[in-house]
Order: sequence, then C-alpha cells, then structure tokens
Amino acid sequence: MILINETDLHHTVVSYIRNNRPEAVIIPGLGEYQDTVSKRCDAWKKGYKGGQPDLIIENPMGKYTGFAIEFKSPKGTGTTSEKQILWLKRLREIGYMTVISDDLIQICIKINEYFSLRKKVKTVRVKNVVGDVKLYKPRMEDKPEQIQVPVTSEKKKDPKRVAAGKRLAAISRIAKERKKKLAEPRESPSNDSMITYIGVAIALISLVLAYKTHQRETKELEPEFIPKTVEVTKKADESNKMSKESKMTMEVYNAVLLTAGAVGISMASKKLLKEPLGTPDNVKGMVKLAVSVSLSSLLVSYLKEKKYLPDDPFKT
Repeated sequence: MILINETDLHHTVVSYIRNNRPEAVIIPGLGEYQDTVSKRCDAWKKGYKGGQPDLIIENPMGKYTGFAIEFKSPKGTGTTSEKQILWLKRLREIGYMTVISDDLIQICIKINEYFSLRKKVKTVRVKNVVGDVKLYKPRMEDKPEQIQVPVTSEKKKDPKRVAAGKRLAAISRIAKERKKKLAEPRESPSNDSMITYIGVAIALISLVLAYKTHQRETKELEPEFIPKTVEVTKKADESNKMSKESKMTMEVYNAVLLTAGAVGISMASKKLLKEPLGTPDNVKGMVKLAVSVSLSSLLVSYLKEKKYLPDDPFKT
C-alpha cells in the first residue's frame, strides 16, 4: 500500500482499528479543519488547541489510561512542534501511552501491544461518613419524665437466648459455690463433739479437785505433835522423796490444766465466734494455738492466785 501523506496514514490506521479492534473508543483530532482562518477559529471555539494528538484511544488497558498517537508524513519530512511535545508530555503525566511515528507497521504493532495488555479495572473510593445520632428533643421542657431516646432502632434480643443465658449463669454460680465448699477443709461433727466432751470433762474434773482441795484446806485441823524421837536421816530421805513426787505431780497437774483450758477456750471460741483457735497446720493455726495456751495460762494463774485451784492437789 502506497501512502502519500499524513492523511492517508491516518485513514489507514483508523480502518485497521475498526476492523481488528471494534471495541476501541476513538477520539480524532481536528487538524483537518485548520486549512483556513475561519475553520481554525471555529475549531478553537469548539475546544481544539494547537498540538493536540491526531488520534486518541480512550480504552484503559493495563497501567495506561489511554493511547495517544501523533501521525507524521510517510515521506519523512514531518517535524514535531513544541505544542505537540507539550501535549504528549501532559498526557503521559496523567497515564496515557503516547507514540509519534510515520510508519504504518510500527503503529499497528504498538496498537496490538496496547490492546494485549490486561484491562484496567477502575475502582471507586467510597468515603464512609459516620453520621451523628439524632436525639429526640421534647417540646415541653417542664416535663422531666420525658427522656431523650435515640432515633435509631435497637436490635431486639431473643427471649429464649436470654433465658438460656440466665440458666447457664445460675448453673455456673452453683457449681463454683459447690467447688468452693468442697475445697474448704471440713471437720467431722463426731470428732468435734468428742473433743468438746473430753475438754469439758477435764475442765470439770479439774474444778472438782480444786473444790475438794479448797474444802480440805479450810477444814484441816492443826497437825498433831510429832515426837522428836524420829531419826534425822529418815526424815531427810522422806522429805526428798516427797519433794520429787510433788514436783512431778505439779508438772503433770499444770500440763493437764493448761491442756484443759486450751481445749475449752478453743471450743468456746468455735461456738461463739464461729472460728476455732485451731491446730497448728500453718502460721495462722500456730498463732491461734499460742493465743489459746496463753489465755489458758493466764486463767490458771488467776484461779491459783484466788485460791480456787490448789498448787498441789495431791498434797495431804
């Protein structure tokens, strides 16, 4: 095919695009309407500017927004003006692919390369605008019972789900309480009652012995005259033996009194304060036991001082 001038090249390219790429959207330039001054003025009024490309394909492909082609004479005598260069530069800045050529084959190859690119998918940016919730404002300000309620409708809860949730919460609460009770150390009631009875019995026996001893001391007569014919060595041996026995009995007696008092105080604390002065399983128990023994020692000392308890119950 023989191409004489730029117009023949233009017609041939458009025909090629229509035959091979019917989906192409073509926007031609208005260069052919600038032959006379009147046509140039009319083209200016219609929006044409000098330097506009001869053909623009508006199909976005790949990374390009479109394809702009500037034709030159096939004779090789065409030149590119400054306005044309400026136009093509601006189109490249906004994403257009541009080409300037006077070769039909080169232009067709570029067109095929352009349409072989993957189509560009246009995405729309949506700006999420969160609106303010409008509140209902009562007309009568002197009515305090009117409450501002949001206009937006609230989502209703399913009553069956609400009831099921309450049941699950109740079951969980009961299970937690049961687990807590099982974790707490429990003492058997039989052991508690037995210890209580033993402590009370020891305390009563101690009180009975103290009462009898007190009566015996009050009713005791003056000792009879002992003849001085007793040997001194025998009296010394008997006194040493009696002193050892009395010392042992005193120690046993004091231990019994302290134990009885501690047990009684512990049981009384459990009955009255709901918390026994318990066994020394830990530091807290040891402190409680020490308090119980201290109170028992003070009580025994007070009773001995007031002569309610004898110093030696086995003394005759």
